[in-house]
Formats: sequence, C-alpha cells, structure tokens
Amino acid sequence: MYKEDSLIPTNSSDGIPLIPTEAMAGLFAGSQTVMLSECERFIVPSFRNADFLITVRGDSMQPHYFSGDLVACKMLSLTDIFFQWGKVYV
Repeated sequence: MYKEDSLIPTNSSDGIPLIPTEAMAGLFAGSQTVMLSECERFIVPSFRNADFLITVRGDSMQPHYFSGDLVACKMLSLTDIFFQWGKVYV
C-alpha cells in the first residue's frame, strides 16, 4: 500500500493521475468533475494498469484500507460490470 506523501510526482504523461478529491469511506459523496490537467501524475510500477489513483479518507474499510491510503482504480464499462458483495468500488 502506498501513502500519497511517499510518492514522487512526474511530469510524464505516462504517470497515473491522482484525482484531487478523496474517497470518503462509508459515505456516498455524490459525483464531481475533475479535469486531467488538474491532476498530479505519479509513476507507480505496481499500479501500472491503473487508470487513476485516489486517496481514501475514513475508517470503514479497515483492516483492508486505512485513511490516507492510495488506491489504484480501473474504469469499467457499466454494461459489462457485475457488482459483487464485499468488493470495493469507487
């Protein structure tokens, strides 16, 4: 698991964008629009297939995810997705 302050930003377009908002664990916060140009980018080898990174805030996903953890996210088509109980979705 990575913490946001442990990563070094990159100017490369190959980096993964860090969405400048927080995943509020246990709370549905609605939707928000973010421009990719507003995002810092990071190169994280273990997350190379991720579409974006987001910082978790809150304790409801412990012991798997803690407040301040970065999670790597992959965008999925809503037509091809099956939501499974007990899995994490952003």
